[in-house]
Amino acid sequence: MHEGLDIRSLQHDRHGEPTDPVMATADGAVVYFSTRPSLSNYGKYVVIRHIIEGIEIYSLYAHLSEIQPGLAIGKQVKAGEVIATMGRTSSAETILKERAHVHFELNVFVQ
Repeated sequence: MHEGLDIRSLQHDRHGEPTDPVMATADGAVVYFSTRPSLSNYGKYVVIRHIIEGIEIYSLYAHLSEIQPGLAIGKQVKAGEVIATMGRTSSAETILKERAHVHFELNVFVQ
């Protein structure tokens, strides 16, 4: 089951690697990130917690090539702030250059 959207890369360097910036979808706080692709099928990824109209929502951005320097657990981010660079990292498969994308998910926390 695929529980998100895959957003294709549009910008590439001279080697064909994706260079698109990945931006926070809404104001929130970083709750987790991984810079070790071998630990997850998501590869390198970031999770941000948002409170929108009293609802707790988590956004996840995966298959990143780089996470923005200085990003840390608890760091507040603004909507549209660059948090990473799109990529093709994963532990499960080799994502081809022409299939580079960011996997984007929204998850609602229900008590």
